[in-house]
Amino acid sequence: MYWQKRLEQKNPNASLEKKIQEIFDEHDGNYGYRRIQLALKAQGIKVNQKKVRRIMG
Repeated sequence: MYWQKRLEQKNPNASLEKKIQEIFDEHDGNYGYRRIQLALKAQGIKVNQKKVRRIMG
């Protein structure tokens, strides 16, 4: 029944997901994970490209 507890957990990446979605929408869906990771870095948010890929997937 461990999976039931996972459903109740809140998303720790919710704010990052929101920022990624904003950048993606701002550029009409033409940005991939590499450009989004660089845009986040320019905003001062240090995040691994693997995490960006995982969230975008």
